[in-house]
Amino acid sequence: MDLLKDDGILIFPAWPTTAFYQYEALGSMWSMMYTGIWNALRLPAIVCPVGLTNDFVPLSVQMIASPDNERILMAAAQDIERDHGGWVSTWN
Repeated sequence: MDLLKDDGILIFPAWPTTAFYQYEALGSMWSMMYTGIWNALRLPAIVCPVGLTNDFVPLSVQMIASPDNERILMAAAQDIERDHGGWVSTWN
């Protein structure tokens, strides 16, 4: 909490690999720690698209703030989406 205060944001990968295709296994239990830790710590988090791989697989980051600072996460996510093109459909 000392690090984040009321205006800090942590930025982490949303998952240790690129997005899975439908019906693919979700990976190891340890992969869940990328998102689960923030739930366990009761910190607000948001996931934001930042682009696509060469194979058109979505890439995302997650951002974490201190309690009751969801507004700063929403504003940061809007900025990142705008700067990186936002969500793009990969259906042809």
